[in-house]
Amino acid sequence: TTQDVVRLKWLSLNRKQTETLSSQQNTEADEEEEPRFASVLQMTVVQDVLHTVGEGGIVYSTHHLQYAVNSHLGDDEGSGIGSVQFLLHGSKQFTRITSVVGLGLSTWTVVDNNDDGLTNSTGIHVKCTFTGSHRLESSQSLLVYTETDGSDLLNDDPKSAQTGLNLPRLECINVLRQTGHIAVVQDANANVEIHEHERKGQITRCDASEVPSRIRESGTDNRPLILSYKYLNPAYQLNLSMRHHVAMDSTLVLDSAVDRMHYQAQVMETHISHSVLLIVQSSSSASMQYLELFNLPKSASMFSLVVNSVPSKPIRGRGNSILLPMMVGLDTKALSKGAALRTSIELSFMSKLDEPLKSISHPSYNITNGTMDMTPPILDLPISVLTMNLQLPETYKYEFSGGLASKQSLSLAYPLPSSFSYTTGRRLVPDYYRFSRVDDVWPEDERERRHLHKKDDKEDKDNMGYGGGIKILTPKSGKSYHFHQFLLLEQGPKLLLKYSSKKPKVVKDDRSSVFQQLRNYIWGKPTLSKTDENSGQNVLL
Repeated sequence: TTQDVVRLKWLSLNRKQTETLSSQQNTEADEEEEPRFASVLQMTVVQDVLHTVGEGGIVYSTHHLQYAVNSHLGDDEGSGIGSVQFLLHGSKQFTRITSVVGLGLSTWTVVDNNDDGLTNSTGIHVKCTFTGSHRLESSQSLLVYTETDGSDLLNDDPKSAQTGLNLPRLECINVLRQTGHIAVVQDANANVEIHEHERKGQITRCDASEVPSRIRESGTDNRPLILSYKYLNPAYQLNLSMRHHVAMDSTLVLDSAVDRMHYQAQVMETHISHSVLLIVQSSSSASMQYLELFNLPKSASMFSLVVNSVPSKPIRGRGNSILLPMMVGLDTKALSKGAALRTSIELSFMSKLDEPLKSISHPSYNITNGTMDMTPPILDLPISVLTMNLQLPETYKYEFSGGLASKQSLSLAYPLPSSFSYTTGRRLVPDYYRFSRVDDVWPEDERERRHLHKKDDKEDKDNMGYGGGIKILTPKSGKSYHFHQFLLLEQGPKLLLKYSSKKPKVVKDDRSSVFQQLRNYIWGKPTLSKTDENSGQNVLL
């Protein structure tokens, strides 16, 4: 027995192509018994769509088209995908194509509906042509970007809306099968509430995990999918209803805050050395470009500023304030993703005392009493944690007053934060190299600069800026006093101190020892002594 194998191939033709084929069969019927079809590709398409609803009801859609050759109809078995066509369905008044991108794509054009030969074509007919060797490929990928204006369809109550926004869809021409997935997300800055209004055709809801990763992860910035679907036929219809919410006034929204502030002041005989460390968190780079610092001493000078471990310079502000630039050494990764930015600021400066302190170690100085205002600088941002450290001379006794006086602690109440550095260098160093602050501000173009200025090599080396920002380092001395305050929403509490000299107590000796009696006998006068404050015993003068 023998078995016959029959192979069938078919092709969907429109009316114009059918008429052309019929006329061709009639003219060639005498020459050939079987008509010869032109080589036609049998393709399948997987189309995944991501709809992003933006502010004002604008829908930005990204259509991922993946064409694949299933078989050939005709004699030419070696041809590839030279061109593809598709129809864009949606409201012609509100939907438009913004761009078509593809590897090897030569041109894309919009075909007039009167000349496309398609019957009942209500969409926008687009033809894409590939060039060069890409015409021989058996698979092609396209990205079609569309934009739909749904601002006129925003409602206060989306569930009671009469009509919804018809999302755009693509219908590929001359393909055997077209399937895919649909995902709907909300733009991060859009105040729009999204609901499904109506769906028709072979389209069903699916879990977000079923959506391909190229849609779920690309362009969504890890935002959750609000709606997700899958379809088996492109002749579907999906309508959305949207509700717009009015945003609050920007003055009522907190976009920046100080996570940590540490203020340190060291009092010397004629000057005070100030140091401020700030950790600032902001929603974006545009929300705060400068940070204003108030309540600085009038005699403040010798400023040194480092922002994100990059040397910078403060700017004179209004009155007795300064502006600290925030757009220095930013975290580029967080900036590109629109995430919150963390900025470290190190500020140091010097100021003169209104009345120089008098030390008992210098006989020419007169011992005096006085007051000092040690209130830390003020910010117009809320502060989560404020810590303060005062280094005061031990030759005086102090009395504190003000809001911070009741927040005194024996040691630092909160760990001291460390500064940030987001810059990366390009130097090669050995494994045992120890990185320091010098590496944070090392000029990356040092080699190029030294090559261009060989004659001034010595001067260039002296001005390389080792160590970054220049500031006066004062060693710690005296006695430490610590203060802290949590959650400062307005201007911080004040701290005033009153200082007075420690006078030694002079008493007459009781002549209780033989040595003291002998000394009195030799010198012929009473022995004076002072009381040691630590031991409580009399010490001979």
